Amino acid sequence: MRKVNAIIPEEFFIKRAEEVADEMIVAMNELLVENLNSDCVGTVTLSDLLDRFRKLREDREKSTRVNTRWLDIEPIYRKKGWIVKTDKARILFHFERDNDCQNSNRNEDCSE
Repeated sequence: MRKVNAIIPEEFFIKRAEEVADEMIVAMNELLVENLNSDCVGTVTLSDLLDRFRKLREDREKSTRVNTRWLDIEPIYRKKGWIVKTDKARILFHFERDNDCQNSNRNEDCSE
């Protein structure tokens, strides 16, 4: 009997999310507040995200080098109730509030 099992996709996303630098999430949160309209719809460019991230890292005297895995932030926001679409051609993230998410506590995860 096998003692070690392969991870399921959800575990993969959880483990990857744990690797994301805190400053990347702070940067995205700040940009969402600045860029989304009152219906919680809008976009954030990769360029703006990286600029904000680097500024936050400089302020904390940390390396401004970006680990490309830190850009895999969509699952983090989807789990919190956002619809996230990535447009790689235009290099941006498009966000919308997931109206199907009935969880009223914004700090809790949205069940799928």
